[in-house]
Amino acid sequence: MGKAMDFEKIRKARRRGIFLRRLVILAAIMIGIFSIMSLNNLLVHWQFPTLANNFLQGFGGPGFPLQAPGGTLRDVKALGSDIVVLNDSNLHLYNRRGRELLNIQRISENTILLTTGNRMLTYSNGSPAFQIHFQNRLIFEAEHDNPIISAALGARGNYALVSSTMQFTSQVTVFTERFEQYFQWSSSELVAMVALNARGTEMAAGSIGASGGQFLSTVFLFAFDNTEVVRRLELPGELILDLEYLSNDRIGIITDKGLRIMDAGTGMLINSYDISAGRIALARMSGEYILLLNENPEYRAQTVILLSAMGVELGRSEPETPVRDMQVGGGRVYVLTSGGVLRYGNGMNLTGEAQQTGIQRILLAGNALYYFTGDEIRVMDSSQFTMDN
Repeated sequence: MGKAMDFEKIRKARRRGIFLRRLVILAAIMIGIFSIMSLNNLLVHWQFPTLANNFLQGFGGPGFPLQAPGGTLRDVKALGSDIVVLNDSNLHLYNRRGRELLNIQRISENTILLTTGNRMLTYSNGSPAFQIHFQNRLIFEAEHDNPIISAALGARGNYALVSSTMQFTSQVTVFTERFEQYFQWSSSELVAMVALNARGTEMAAGSIGASGGQFLSTVFLFAFDNTEVVRRLELPGELILDLEYLSNDRIGIITDKGLRIMDAGTGMLINSYDISAGRIALARMSGEYILLLNENPEYRAQTVILLSAMGVELGRSEPETPVRDMQVGGGRVYVLTSGGVLRYGNGMNLTGEAQQTGIQRILLAGNALYYFTGDEIRVMDSSQFTMDN
């Protein structure tokens, strides 16, 4: 009897051992499947082959200066540490060592260029066609249902297209980074611009209208899990010029009257910075700073104003020669004038001046400041600035 009980205990122990081993094997298989799926999503989202290819390409190049591509310079933008140059016929992409990674021909004079992270979106205003590149690789090309009048590119690779339809004045359609539609809003409002938050969960849309003989600009906020307007902010008597998420909590709104800071959670206006005279001729917004160029034609004066992301003035400067471009980043402000480039600290204290004429644009990409003339693309280093601190 005792031996039979011992055998029964042994059999039960074996069955438990077999069951546990099978459970462990099943769990390992499930973890492996999940890991493969996650890795596949990661590779698709980050376009791993392109990253690897461009990583290898990043080691080569002739260096700067480079011969400019020619034509009329229309726009320059950073694509990570690379630079994108758009002229009236081509779009060029160069790595940080000056190697040309991409050259797209037959660019329309209405082509608009957007860049975020490693992606760039190009479209022609009034045309339904658009393209999306991941660095130098074309990953999507299509025609929207209606002509595109504005667009936004999100940090996650999602994007929004604004169009006009037969039924509605404006229609905003949002797509995932995999080019699948996941939100749409149609309105009788004239939507001029949109912005996507970094998480890819919300959108701000700016419309322009009129009421009582004056401008009426409105900012609509949406959460993509809700098809209705979540919050709205009306700005009577103001013409909206630009809007951008400064963070997931705050939205910067540039109008002809100044800067407005909107709380993305409540839809409330939390701060304003008014321009008392003149007009805003140029604005640059980043997550940390807002840079405004105020022009006063009456006094023939230009003022560069640096603001914090909360709309607090940090400093200002009145360059002696006309301002052509501005850049802010890395705790420094660069102002291009007809006489050269002025460099300021984050309190707008002048720390250097590089005197050179003929510069058309400047661009911060990575940790480098590039400048563009009609003949060359160059990198500006500290040795070119006098008054170096």
